[in-house]
Amino acid sequence: MSYPANDLIETVKALPTVRQAEVREFIDLLGTSEEIIAVAMEWITERLPDRYCAEDPHFDVRALSWRVPIVLSYPTGEGGIVGELVVDARTHQINSHTAVDVIRDRGKRLAQELIHA
Repeated sequence: MSYPANDLIETVKALPTVRQAEVREFIDLLGTSEEIIAVAMEWITERLPDRYCAEDPHFDVRALSWRVPIVLSYPTGEGGIVGELVVDARTHQINSHTAVDVIRDRGKRLAQELIHA
């Protein structure tokens, strides 16, 4: 199961107070979505042009990892998801990612669609 970070927070708030503290301590070990976005952006900026960025990560409970969509984004707000990074929640190391060539190809196709729309 994968949860947006905000949904995870709301789920924790619904727990009894004692459990909330336990879960918050566990979540602190896993990092915040801001920390994960920073990891993702470092990876993206080293490999892709400036129109690519990380979108809000989703926490994958079963894999104990963060799934981070990679988006091609324009100042107009147009764009879309072109790939994904999977970041280990404990180590903050990237476990897997969409191949850079695939991300670039999807980005080119999306850019063409937006230009000709």
